[in-house]
Amino acid sequence: MTTKNGRKELYSIFLIWLKIRVRSPISNWLSKAAFILGAMVVSTPLIEQLVFTAILKKIFGIDIGISVPDVKAYIAGSFLITAAMAHNLLFVKLNQQHAENQRNIKTSIYKEIWVLIDDMIDSTVRLTNLYCTEYKEADDSYATTCEDAIIKALEHARKNRPFYFSEDFYKMVTNLSTTCLSQAASFRECITMKKKDNHDYSFYLAQESINSEYRELILNYDKICDEIRSYISAI
Repeated sequence: MTTKNGRKELYSIFLIWLKIRVRSPISNWLSKAAFILGAMVVSTPLIEQLVFTAILKKIFGIDIGISVPDVKAYIAGSFLITAAMAHNLLFVKLNQQHAENQRNIKTSIYKEIWVLIDDMIDSTVRLTNLYCTEYKEADDSYATTCEDAIIKALEHARKNRPFYFSEDFYKMVTNLSTTCLSQAASFRECITMKKKDNHDYSFYLAQESINSEYRELILNYDKICDEIRSYISAI
């Protein structure tokens, strides 16, 4: 015995199948054929009555016996025309919905990766201001937050690599993540030196070295943004 959930599932599958059939080119072709047939049912006998009968009977005196279609013929033709027009509206609507759904699916991946990239950059840049400060437990927390953000971005890139619009985009994401990972490792070394209170370690030079990479980091970040924006505007 089919359960209520089972019936709902079957109904959902049927609706999906029906939408696919309606969106198919053959479905649209059949609706056009129905429209033409309906128009012919309504108009052809009337044209024959007005043209051929008028010419043959009035000029040549020949009566071919064609009569104006009755009400049933008009109803049948009008029904075919109306059904074809309704189908065409449904065909257009379903295809528009399908295209929009496909666009949302495609853009959702890039929304996700952009959020992860933005978090990664934000947490990485935060570290550049902590090189010359006294050690605090928050340093370890900031470093961990940065490393977690980098890992999430890399995992997303790896798992969604086949769905990115190009291999170059994947490499841009991974290269940026690698740069951030290198900066996180440098800050981990800085934390170690802070804890040791090592005066031979130049915290200022370490910060200057990291800051020198900041411009390229942001430049690559903006390039990824432009790539995503260009792709989304094209679909």
